[in-house]
Amino acid sequence: MTFRIILARRFSSAASSSQFVEQSLARVLDAPAVVVTKESCSFCHGLLSMLAEIDSPVERIELLKHEEGPDLQVALGDAHGQRTVPMLFVGGKLVGGYSDAKALHDGGLLGGMMLGASERE
Repeated sequence: MTFRIILARRFSSAASSSQFVEQSLARVLDAPAVVVTKESCSFCHGLLSMLAEIDSPVERIELLKHEEGPDLQVALGDAHGQRTVPMLFVGGKLVGGYSDAKALHDGGLLGGMMLGASERE
């Protein structure tokens, strides 16, 4: 499984904080697959394990590694209607959280969805 973690960067101004949120929102829409997590979340760990099973590349945004993580979580909630983590985006669309991804995985659909998104890149 390939995770590309968007590493923490500290910003010194509100303008750059807004820039971080805007860039992250754009990445969620542009990347084939992105998972937004918090390292303290057991459902996030469950989703990451599930994604590892299907060995699909996915970018990971770890909210707790960013000073602006809470702002990004609120912005994602406002834009997509889900405020909790994990959030899995495939092809720019919110798939959902752990339960949604698990239902797709159990139905044999998640792997194909992830593969299709990565092939479009």
